[in-house]
Amino acid sequence: DSAGNISAIAQSASLVLDQTPPVATFTGLASSILGNTSYTVNYTISDATSGVDTAILYYADDGVTFNQVADVTGTSSYSWSVPGDDTTAAKLRLVVTDHAGNVKTTDSSALIIATTPPSPPAIVLASADPTASTTTTLTVTCDPSFTSVMFTETNSAPAAGAAGWQT
Repeated sequence: DSAGNISAIAQSASLVLDQTPPVATFTGLASSILGNTSYTVNYTISDATSGVDTAILYYADDGVTFNQVADVTGTSSYSWSVPGDDTTAAKLRLVVTDHAGNVKTTDSSALIIATTPPSPPAIVLASADPTASTTTTLTVTCDPSFTSVMFTETNSAPAAGAAGWQT
């Protein structure tokens, strides 16, 4: 006070020591992605102690040399313009930093990026010449990347979810 009396002022402060890195995981990431298209990358990013400061998405066509794709801070998905690489070694990486400076780096499993479509199936008539009263046998040989095939009597492509696909 103005008379020169000094009194102690009670002060308190709380301190939170954050030594825990953030959480960063990819969710529902396909193992094979079509190149030169748009693909939604989903992920979970969080930090319970000091909060997320930055989250950066990276891509490496060789799985080793990563280049920044986007700052994805504050989001849970990103619409990625997939490059036109034909590779089986590509990877995505999330690097998340919290406000305390802790860093979490998460790499995806190796991704197949394909821009070259597989060859069409080869169909060979394995039985005698077909007639209206006989059964016809066909032998179909497909690219190993094919997961199913459909035979139809039309010349239009069936929808991916249409009934009749055979595995």
